[in-house]
Amino acid sequence: MTASKKWLANASFCAEAAHLYRTQRYTTEEIAAKLGCSWPTLSKALALTIPPVEYKQLKQAAYSRSKTGHKNPMFGVKTAAERIMRRGYHGVWNGNGYTPEHRLILMKALGLTIWPKSWEVHHIDGDKTNNSLDNLAIVTKRGHRRLHKQKLGRLYLWEKEMFGTSLLKEMKAIAHKD
Repeated sequence: MTASKKWLANASFCAEAAHLYRTQRYTTEEIAAKLGCSWPTLSKALALTIPPVEYKQLKQAAYSRSKTGHKNPMFGVKTAAERIMRRGYHGVWNGNGYTPEHRLILMKALGLTIWPKSWEVHHIDGDKTNNSLDNLAIVTKRGHRRLHKQKLGRLYLWEKEMFGTSLLKEMKAIAHKD
């Protein structure tokens, strides 16, 4: 379907279309039906009547509104209590995104409300879905990298009980021998 030149030549039609579109109460389909024209004709009239920058902003706002509430294809999905996140961790919806479940478990155990940026959680057995408190340890980013990169014999540094979670001088000395 193409835009009708008869409608585009009518100044009052273009002004009314622009007014209705600017109110942001109706979709372009509803405005076209109200004015008795086709959707392509209305779109062309809006593009000719409204300045390009404003028209672009109005289109973006209309698109955002068209994806709210029950019209959003993800509606109801984010209300799920749990999901597997991209890297294989369990995530819990916090109102504006997913938080890794292992962090929430440690925060609750330690009585924290905010997770420090310098901390990371290490899963001792290597299973990202095993979030039991006995399997979680707080480490620094540097320490976490070393735990996953360095090995002592066949065991990770973490599995050497004498070292615990900190980077002691003995641990550094043994790690650098290999």
